[in-house]
Amino acid sequence: MNTLFLTQYSCLLTTGILAMALGMSRVHVKWPNTRYEQSRWMLFSAMLVLAAHFALQIAFGLRASGDDVGAVVNILFFTPASFLISYAVLNIEASLVVRRRYVWVGVGGYLPELAVFLAGYLRSGSLHIGWPYQVMHVWYVLCMVAFILVPLLELRRRHRRISDSTAGDMVPYVRYSKASLAFLCISALVSTFAISSRAFLYIIAPVVFFSIFFMVLSFVALSYSIEPVEEFFDTSEENDTGLGTLGPSSAEPTPAPQTLPEARVAEIRQVLDKWSAEGNFRESTVTIASLARFVRISRHDLTLFFEQHLHTTFRVWLSDLRFKEVQRMLREYPEYSNDIISAECGFSSRAHLYRIFKQKTGLTPGEWKNTI
Repeated sequence: MNTLFLTQYSCLLTTGILAMALGMSRVHVKWPNTRYEQSRWMLFSAMLVLAAHFALQIAFGLRASGDDVGAVVNILFFTPASFLISYAVLNIEASLVVRRRYVWVGVGGYLPELAVFLAGYLRSGSLHIGWPYQVMHVWYVLCMVAFILVPLLELRRRHRRISDSTAGDMVPYVRYSKASLAFLCISALVSTFAISSRAFLYIIAPVVFFSIFFMVLSFVALSYSIEPVEEFFDTSEENDTGLGTLGPSSAEPTPAPQTLPEARVAEIRQVLDKWSAEGNFRESTVTIASLARFVRISRHDLTLFFEQHLHTTFRVWLSDLRFKEVQRMLREYPEYSNDIISAECGFSSRAHLYRIFKQKTGLTPGEWKNTI
């Protein structure tokens, strides 16, 4: 067995195992999440596309017949596989409008490649298509850049929105996002060089597939911690002007006010004080959208209240409420474990409680309790 066969067989085996892991891990999901499950099957499909690619390379000796032939086949399979992987990330991050537009990015990226390949194949009568391969290669590079930049920009935008909308633990979500982007950057950029040289491919292939392996493991691990919070990724924005207001509806939407009247400020303050006194902040999945629905005050008004009158954000305000409750429980119930206290106060995990406590006091909960 030569080095080429071993490399291709290892890649085939890796992609097959990863596809199996993605498929079987669905059985163990604790909280079904529609967006996450859609992305899981996109990644599963991408692994199958890659596995089929390496099976064809082995069966027909495509790379062995020439680096140009191997590279052409790489481009034809790597482009849709890379699109599926990037779309799996975007599917979790983006609105329905953005996702629909991105489908056209994928279609518009792949069809020209396919057209150039068919034209070159008809002209040459073989997979040695000549100069059209260079056109395919340049277009492939442009596609990889698009598959990186679009999810990256959308991910940054969505992270800011989610951070402002919830006080939950963002670490698992951010870890998955970083791992996904790392994979996209490494696989896309490196593959544009590796596909043209067999010697370079021997060096780069293990690095690329280690990135794939790490990305899939991070994605599968996310299924054990992600909660059913599709409202973070709603395809339509909340109608902020309609909640918590009285009076006849109008066919023409009125501009939302940028400042709140004093009477409205007093009303919101009273409602939020009551909501806090009832201990509703202990619910770990509270978001600004669920709060707005519960108290029947528009999200827009709540955001203005936090920014203009409390000079903070919803995330910081809710974390402060939970932090004060933790301090109270540590004083009154010193025998309680940190796991119990974190759950009772609305923190999604003990690790999340430790991070918040460390940020605010410079001490762990145990260290702070010893200073009382």
